Amino acid sequence: MADVHRTAPPLLWDWGYPEETPDRKPTFFGVLRRYFVEWDDQGDNIGISKNWNEETCALYRNQYEGRILPFLDARKAVEDYEEADFLGVLTSIQSQYGLSESSMEHYRNLLWVVYRAGLSHGLYPDNIFWGAVIDLYDGDPKRREK
Repeated sequence: MADVHRTAPPLLWDWGYPEETPDRKPTFFGVLRRYFVEWDDQGDNIGISKNWNEETCALYRNQYEGRILPFLDARKAVEDYEEADFLGVLTSIQSQYGLSESSMEHYRNLLWVVYRAGLSHGLYPDNIFWGAVIDLYDGDPKRREK
């Protein structure tokens, strides 16, 4: 039986990316690091990696390190990103690796789960950049107006 009380892969934090901007706002890497594994009161992982087994954690860790983080502005606060920034990351990944559309959806999800983790912890307001990529429409017509 798999150990549900997983730990973060050991090399996740040794990549040389800043966790905060000079004015102490979280960077993408900072949110990834802080919430990759997060424990609830029962000792269960409720973080970004909550549904991933050890092998998947290692694979996704490598994808963050090798394919996502190199295309992000490492010193930029997550709340300052716009949709175009993340679409640029996806375009760069597609151009460099020639991945299928389903693989690109996977990378969209890897970006999204990090952003969502910070959003759910109140680190930045609202759905600021995903627009047409992922619609978080909550039923309020005012939120859909551009």
